[in-house]
Amino acid sequence: MSDTILITGAAKRLGLVMATAAARRGLNVAIHYRSGSQQAETAAAAIREIGVNAVAVQAELTDAAKVQRMFDVIEQAMGNIRYLINSASIFSPCALMDTEMYEFEHFISVNLVAQYQVTRCFVRSFKSDGGAIVNMLDWRAWKTDPWFLAYNVAKAGLLNMTVNLAVDLAPKIRVNGVAPGAILPHDHENVRSRPEAKGIPIDRWGTPDEVAEAVMFLLLDAHYITGQVVTVDGGKHLT
Repeated sequence: MSDTILITGAAKRLGLVMATAAARRGLNVAIHYRSGSQQAETAAAAIREIGVNAVAVQAELTDAAKVQRMFDVIEQAMGNIRYLINSASIFSPCALMDTEMYEFEHFISVNLVAQYQVTRCFVRSFKSDGGAIVNMLDWRAWKTDPWFLAYNVAKAGLLNMTVNLAVDLAPKIRVNGVAPGAILPHDHENVRSRPEAKGIPIDRWGTPDEVAEAVMFLLLDAHYITGQVVTVDGGKHLT
């Protein structure tokens, strides 16, 4: 029986690319979504075409009871979950004086508290050895970018949680992170002409497949690596 992976926020964009990559490595895939059931079901159907099992599961990740129900549904459909990618997040400008307290709390809730809730349920339900978690971070987690203050604070917290859990959950579960940079421009744009690309040493935006490759390496191939973050940003964090 194939192992199962849960990927939060996997119905679209980078989450769907990672789900597809996991399916191609032979994993059954649980596709979490918060809203947009038709999009999630379409994604699950596309994953099943690869030859593995896939289910779409809805949950509000900041609600502990709903997260636990999501795990119950997945386990009934596909058995124990061995791998987890914490991918769901929100991203928008959130500078200090432009962000009200309720908005700040929302960024922390979606980008940090939700990952904490999901990880607790994953660890509670884990029934084997050799599991792995990848938390999706951002190069901003350890760099300054005041226009995205609330987002940065949440991702910095997730970075700290990643390295703490790597120690706490060893040796049964490895915990690593992947920090993408500029990914997914609009299809009609030339990635070399984007203003953002001028600050990237490799001089282009990255691709979702390049991020997914790093994630799959840490999940499935890096058996002696834990507590590390792979930054997939073309060197942006160095500038």
